[in-house]
Amino acid sequence: MSIQLTYSLLQDTAQGAAWSLSNVVWAWRVPARCRKPFPRLFGIIVLALLVSISFGIAGVFSSQITTDTANEVLLTGNNCGPLLGNDETDEIAYATLFEPHQSQRVTAYSNYALQCYSGNISAGAEDCNPYVQAKLKTTVMRNSSCPFSKEMCKSNNANLIVDTGFLDSLTDFGINSAPENRFQLRLVHQCAPLVTEGFTNVSTGANSTEEFQRYYYGAIGSKANFTQEVSLNAVKAYDSLGNNTGSPKGRARADYGIS
Repeated sequence: MSIQLTYSLLQDTAQGAAWSLSNVVWAWRVPARCRKPFPRLFGIIVLALLVSISFGIAGVFSSQITTDTANEVLLTGNNCGPLLGNDETDEIAYATLFEPHQSQRVTAYSNYALQCYSGNISAGAEDCNPYVQAKLKTTVMRNSSCPFSKEMCKSNNANLIVDTGFLDSLTDFGINSAPENRFQLRLVHQCAPLVTEGFTNVSTGANSTEEFQRYYYGAIGSKANFTQEVSLNAVKAYDSLGNNTGSPKGRARADYGIS
């Protein structure tokens, strides 16, 4: 009987063990007999209840740390933070850690996009958490008029406009918020190739042999009467000690880049 009872307790949970031992105490509830087993079993019963309560509390808090569906946990610490592409104080660590990590993430994102947004999500639906809309609607117009002066555009009636229309924060972006907090967003991009003849000039930078080609489609500020400039011979700048101080200022800034 003692062997069977021990085996049964090992197979039970903590609360099950407390219940089984309580039944033992109840079976020996005659006062004369209860004096010996009760003190010995009382401590074990209390310990089993404490273990059961502790696991219950831990289960509640663990749901705030990780989930069954996501392979991620929440962390906090002084060394946590975003990876910055311009943080090159340690060039060796940057080359051996940051750049390979970026390459790995780009590959992963590209594979995810091909798998989950290729038009047939069912093939890899288990690994996909797609947005509420797999593709945002856009309207493309290829016969729009020149948005500038007519002499600046290469064509006055064959320019491009890409218009998303009004995108809703709930139905298009999946942001679940109260009706009074919903919003709409519209993006309109217009592309018109420009004529460069008669609107460019080559000049040399101050105290430098670097040459710039400047484009004059309108001033962008009080300090410059040109719209954009691009270096033609990209001279590096050095200080009196021979240290590289980077490329000269005034480098062209693209609206977007692909790398």
